[in-house]
Amino acid sequence: MRSRNLPLAARNLALVLWNRLRKASRRSTQQSRRGLKHAREAAKHARAQVKAGRERVRDEAVTAYGGTVKGSRALSRTWQRAWGQVALEQSVRAELRRAARGTAPIVVGPWLSEVGYEALYWVPFVRWFAGHYRVDP
Repeated sequence: MRSRNLPLAARNLALVLWNRLRKASRRSTQQSRRGLKHAREAAKHARAQVKAGRERVRDEAVTAYGGTVKGSRALSRTWQRAWGQVALEQSVRAELRRAARGTAPIVVGPWLSEVGYEALYWVPFVRWFAGHYRVDP
């Protein structure tokens, strides 16, 4: 009886070995797939981080450029307004110098409102003008 069971035992042993090798192979394949999946996920995450970083840099650059343009436009408008006021003030001062150098009488006006308000504003200006340009009252 032993001789009849020997081939059966050898066959069973071969099947056990085969099953264990297949199981080890499946486990190894699974671990490889899992490792590759983790590697792909890590690469995907890294690409997303790089993309987000590029977008942040781009957004910061756009914001900085927009702020620069906005600031330079505001500065330009302020400069134009200020320069216009300076130019107007210089032309008014030139006209006042011309009037102070002349020999004709200087008439102050126009009188558009109530005399009290007009005097309130004109009298200090006329005093400043006469003192600053040394006009004989």
